[in-house]
Amino acid sequence: ARASWPEASYAPGAEVVIEGLLKLPAFNGRTGTVDSLDEDTGRYNVLLDCPAGAGTAKWAKVKGDNLRPRLPAPPQFAPTLSVDSDLPLEYSCFLSTPGGSGGIPPTPKWEDSFGQLAMGGLSTTPLKLDALL
Repeated sequence: ARASWPEASYAPGAEVVIEGLLKLPAFNGRTGTVDSLDEDTGRYNVLLDCPAGAGTAKWAKVKGDNLRPRLPAPPQFAPTLSVDSDLPLEYSCFLSTPGGSGGIPPTPKWEDSFGQLAMGGLSTTPLKLDALL
């Protein structure tokens, strides 16, 4: 006889966390990857993650009710970025203008600072380190 299907369904390759086991609580918190659903038992075949050098991989048959997704599902749409034109005046410098790059200054480059040092624009006193961390 076929067991009832679990309410949550996981596709092969889904990364899951085991939780809520009463008979084998040592498996709670273990992570793994769903391989398939055993239709006869209604349990998922999960390949458990094992630490590097721990030996061979281990399999577990786990009810869907005792699994939860390890990572949140990816968004079903591409994220969009929009600029709110109702920003207060003090933030208007960050809005880009046609033909310009906006009010954000470019990131200083090391070469620019070094050039100023060489021309005597900044202090040329070498730094003294008191201790190495």
